[in-house]
Amino acid sequence: MTEIIKTSGGLVTLRTTRREDAERLRAMRIEALALHPTAFSSSPEEAATEDWAARAADGCGDGLTAIFVVDAAEELVAMTGILLSAKPKFPHSAFIWGVYTRPTWRGRGLSERLVNTAVGWAASKGRTIVRLGVCAQNAAAVRTYVRCGFRVYGVERASAVVDGMEYDELLMDRRMGGVTR
Repeated sequence: MTEIIKTSGGLVTLRTTRREDAERLRAMRIEALALHPTAFSSSPEEAATEDWAARAADGCGDGLTAIFVVDAAEELVAMTGILLSAKPKFPHSAFIWGVYTRPTWRGRGLSERLVNTAVGWAASKGRTIVRLGVCAQNAAAVRTYVRCGFRVYGVERASAVVDGMEYDELLMDRRMGGVTR
């Protein structure tokens, strides 16, 4: 999957990852975790030990996971990952993780484009609900998800502790039809 997008910063490519993205993907993920520790459940130290070559290769979208990136002249400037459930009782669901846009690229609609692309990919795989968690204090991210059709369905109190402070996580979902309640 590849799409060329015109932005105020020029033409960029939205696509799934490939093995050769490993180091750039790893660097962007560690940057996200270091700059915004309350926004993610992982730490930079955890991300540094992951097998990014395998993760980038698996992110192509052929299996249960996809990692979508925005590539601007060979620089990865935004990303999001999505995981389909493999459990028999959850054939309808997917989970978005790790939405991040580098600071100099914010305000151009890239996160929204990535989230909607991930949702579309999940729908193409027969999924009817996509879930995500977002730090309750991250108002910009919450607004992005609401624009993408997500709604809050719950709160996980004290989901994370960063620098001795507890942070709640809003649980959000977007339904695309399917099984009725």
